Amino acid sequence: MGKKANILVIDDELGPRESLKMILKPYYNVYAVEKGEEATEILRQVPIDVVTVDLKMPGLHGTKVLERVKQHDPDIEAIIITGYGSMDSAIDGLRLGAFDYVSKPFDVAQILALIRRALERRKAKLQLKDLGKTERTRAQKAEEAGRVKRQLASALAHDIKNPLGLITGYAEFLSSHLESLPEAKEDLEFLSHIQSSAQRITKLVTGFLDVAKLEAGHNIISRPVHLNQLIREAAQQQILGLREKDLTLTLDLDDQLPQIMGDEDQLGRVLWNLLDNAIKFTPPGGKIAVVSRLEGNQVVIDVKDTGMGIPENELPSLFSEFRRLRGAGKIEGTGLGLFIVKTIVEAHGGKVAAESQEGQGATFSLQFPLAT
Repeated sequence: MGKKANILVIDDELGPRESLKMILKPYYNVYAVEKGEEATEILRQVPIDVVTVDLKMPGLHGTKVLERVKQHDPDIEAIIITGYGSMDSAIDGLRLGAFDYVSKPFDVAQILALIRRALERRKAKLQLKDLGKTERTRAQKAEEAGRVKRQLASALAHDIKNPLGLITGYAEFLSSHLESLPEAKEDLEFLSHIQSSAQRITKLVTGFLDVAKLEAGHNIISRPVHLNQLIREAAQQQILGLREKDLTLTLDLDDQLPQIMGDEDQLGRVLWNLLDNAIKFTPPGGKIAVVSRLEGNQVVIDVKDTGMGIPENELPSLFSEFRRLRGAGKIEGTGLGLFIVKTIVEAHGGKVAAESQEGQGATFSLQFPLAT
């Protein structure tokens, strides 16, 4: 059998007070008092679930008692017992959060039904509150776990980076000494594999560190930035990759494009990453276009390609950490590039989106607010 609920009856008239006590006693723990001041003392001692309160009492008026009940615990349900001529006060009580009211003389079945419904509402409110606490606790734990994970990843990345530098350096040193030896051809191939693998891990580690810094809000230095200039610089930096795959790059830039506020280095990295992505996923002989324009109070940059495209079901998770496209296994990447793009863009108050159909290329769009 469940724990009995606690009911507090507040009424200065002995008859109604004792009647309520007799009606409720078989089902609940009942505490009956004749004054509002006594009710306050009971509230301090007992976890009350429902109160019934008479409005017309000497001393502390019923509405004042109700205010004190709600101040003590807003989730306590209150039923107003009202007599002839006190209907206006009953309405005031409802405004203060009372569950319902009943007129004297009251019906036994009516008062029992009201108490039962009031308890059901209190139970639902408390369950909802507990659920909210549970969800907040779960969210806090997830956030803390994520923070610890990022700290651990950052620490490991720092520890890995130095020995990786040594591996790359020694591999380059050995390669330079073996290049002139015909019999060292196989050794040079092994060293080349070592170097490329070490460089890939270095790129992954650098991505880890950059993500950790960005998520911590570091390295965002805000000053006026010309995005067209950064686009041209990123295109120049990617010239070798474009030539290797015989790709055509077209820049369609609005000469009147206004400045935005941001970190030039970070925004340059966004554009470099998007161009690098387009080059990786566009087959030889394909086309890439970068368009800049002003739309309302937003500066918009589109990076379009004629590459392999993105399956529709992969678009929602495209900017997630360590996310790689299905079928991209042979294309070098860490799965951090687009996540870094999203993190930097959002840190600048902007938005990034992707549109694509599989086999028909992709368009990545950046939106940034104008400098104010």
